[in-house]
Amino acid sequence: MKPVFALAGCLIALPALAQIVRCDLPDGRVAYQASPCDTGKASPVRHADAPASDDGPAFPPLAGGKDPLIVGDAQFQARVREALALLKTRDARTYVVVTGYVGKIEQAAHSGMDATAEIPTFNMSDATAMYSVTWAAASIAHDAYHSKLYHDHKGAHPNSRVPDNIWTGNIAESKCIQFQIASMRRFNAPQNEIDNTAAQFQGYYANQPLSKRKH
Repeated sequence: MKPVFALAGCLIALPALAQIVRCDLPDGRVAYQASPCDTGKASPVRHADAPASDDGPAFPPLAGGKDPLIVGDAQFQARVREALALLKTRDARTYVVVTGYVGKIEQAAHSGMDATAEIPTFNMSDATAMYSVTWAAASIAHDAYHSKLYHDHKGAHPNSRVPDNIWTGNIAESKCIQFQIASMRRFNAPQNEIDNTAAQFQGYYANQPLSKRKH
């Protein structure tokens, strides 16, 4: 994802990390909350608990519940840990998706998701990571959903190649932006970042090779 505003540091004081649990609510709904549940019965998050994509059930390639491996310099690693902690404490639903579909977050010149790698890897640029903690978290959420689209289709159709337009291109990008905005609202991202995300989808990055991206 491309932040289009000037770089600025932003550190957020985060509460102590808590275990994420599945909460079966009295009305039959399921929520993912920091333990203990506000209401309802708590149970451990299971491998199959990742929310399904539009076209079928979830097939996360990872067990989930554990932060991805972070590869990069000390400043990059610290920022990514902050972003993951933000998701874990304020948006457990997205954290479940991230940990089920992203095995590694690696510092790179350009941002993009390599869902086809043996370990699904989010390549994350400094421009994306260092703009703010909330932008870093939003970008992780966005690209985790690209991986989710890929792996859920692969799991549902194990004997066929995943078409590129399932997880890349304009339609997939739109789905990932919707997922990103929903996550940003749940963890209370700054409104200007939400507005920027909503406005920036012009199909510009959807079909652009990583080597040509500026962020």
